[in-house]
Amino acid sequence: MSEGGYKIDLFEPGDAAGVVELFKEVYGDGYPIKIVYNPEQLVTAFQNGEYIPLLARTPDNRIVGYTALYRSAPHKGLYESGQTLVLPDYRKTPVAGLLFRHTMRVAQKLSSVGLFNTALRTLDALHLAIASTEGLIIVTVDKILAKSVEMFCVEAVVLE
Repeated sequence: MSEGGYKIDLFEPGDAAGVVELFKEVYGDGYPIKIVYNPEQLVTAFQNGEYIPLLARTPDNRIVGYTALYRSAPHKGLYESGQTLVLPDYRKTPVAGLLFRHTMRVAQKLSSVGLFNTALRTLDALHLAIASTEGLIIVTVDKILAKSVEMFCVEAVVLE
């Protein structure tokens, strides 16, 4: 899928080194889920259907965003959505929203019984996506929402 100048597509084995590079650029070696640093494990998990990464690319094919569906529960039909990462220079673009939208499309095609992702409430996620894309500040009395903004690199003002 191409939209907004970005191509959103499924991971392919040849993308593994680019995923490692993306995580190292943002987190160094500090990301707690180490599969993203091991190309062979990432490819094997993808081929086994345990891990389904999705990528956002620029027109020159640079990987600038990442998210994944992965099994984290005993039931093989339940996938978690997470590990979303966007390079800092692309955080005020539609990349994260495009990744989320495409993730939901992919999840619907899986023969899964369910999907879960972050604990954000639906409208919170919508507000954060708009604020992130448009470079807006969230003003709220909701402390849970205020804590969530850090994950999306959005500024928040909490009214007391």
